[in-house]
Amino acid sequence: MVSTFSLAAMVSAASLSMLLPVILFFYYRRQEQLSIKVAAAGMATFIIFAMILERILHTYLLTINPLTQQWLSGTAAYVLYGSLAAGLFEEGGRYLVFRFLLKSRRSWSDGLAFGLGHGGIEAILLGGTTTIQNIIFALSLNAGTLEQSLAGTVPPEIIAGIKATLLTTSPFLFLVSGVERIMALIMQVSLSLLVLYGVRTERIRYLFWAIGLHALFDIPAGLFQKQVLGLMSTEAILAIFAVALLYLLHKGKRYFTGEAENI
Repeated sequence: MVSTFSLAAMVSAASLSMLLPVILFFYYRRQEQLSIKVAAAGMATFIIFAMILERILHTYLLTINPLTQQWLSGTAAYVLYGSLAAGLFEEGGRYLVFRFLLKSRRSWSDGLAFGLGHGGIEAILLGGTTTIQNIIFALSLNAGTLEQSLAGTVPPEIIAGIKATLLTTSPFLFLVSGVERIMALIMQVSLSLLVLYGVRTERIRYLFWAIGLHALFDIPAGLFQKQVLGLMSTEAILAIFAVALLYLLHKGKRYFTGEAENI
């Protein structure tokens, strides 16, 4: 059976991924009058640029084209490509939306709303839905109905893999997935504000800074996928990065309100 601790960790991770972004949005909506329209634009930007356009590129370069598939098979090339692609698509998408579709939205609260929408839908789609699925599988496994519920639609070897994962993964690892989503949310909000500041001041260099910072944030995860970094090292690096971005987020409001000189 899947332990109670594992189930509790999954529920906690699902709550962090799916509920916290919503709670934060409505909390700051009361405090800063956040726009639902801008948050929705952030959600749409992530779905279009990251979930659709970026994945089309990945499918072509990593699966369809044998030449680029070979080029990107090495650790360094794969990690560099994946990190830069994420930065280019997501930050480029942010820039285009702020520059051409949200021309009247240039305040700090607009950047916050956009980032919460962008990062919130990412947390829900990439973290929350997977964790909810794991919870359903775990409850079904404990009830003895997992094989029956998946029979005919999922191959037996895949069902065996699901069972092994649920039974052998530690509760801590289930919880980490939710914590990762929060660190990514901090990154998305911070970089949304950085890109918006660049649009607001008509300085393109902030877009390039955002692309670079996004790529740097994604490098540890890529190295973990290639088994270069361990889980704890990866999470520690991401936590340090998230704290630094949280500081940037806290201090950045001054530049939108005119309390600090433009940089």
